Amino acid sequence: MPSANTTEAIDNLTVAMSGIDNTLILLALIVIPIALTVATFLSSQYMLGFPCAIFWMILGSYMYQQSAIPWGDWQYFMFIGSCLGMVPFTVFATLGIRKQSRSFVEEAEDIVKDEEFEDREIDIETLEPRNRGNGKRNMSTGIRARAQKRRAKANLSRALRGK
Repeated sequence: MPSANTTEAIDNLTVAMSGIDNTLILLALIVIPIALTVATFLSSQYMLGFPCAIFWMILGSYMYQQSAIPWGDWQYFMFIGSCLGMVPFTVFATLGIRKQSRSFVEEAEDIVKDEEFEDREIDIETLEPRNRGNGKRNMSTGIRARAQKRRAKANLSRALRGK
């Protein structure tokens, strides 16, 4: 039978180990969201924002579970800062660093401003471009010329393989 001293030593060791475990868990839960937040802004990768917000929420929920008194200990304040502060901050900041895609209208305006299409009009009845007649080639002639070159290359390669 173990003596009282042995049992007491085992209990003390268990308490010390549980304190170490809680400290390591807390350390990991603090380091991961901070590292993700820093990586999100340094690399401007908005895809890291979602895991960042998730880990801030996990840290906040862990702190809420560790809190004993509402508005009375540091764990509760860390829960408030994490869940109500950092989660919305990372979500909205991630939306802010996201690369804005251009609208269809802006892209169409760039195409119209391009030199090749500068002198074209669109026939409203057929909705096809027509040339104003200033000597520039029609777009379809360029496409046909490229198609003929591809066909010639394909015929040449077939002829070389056949011989």
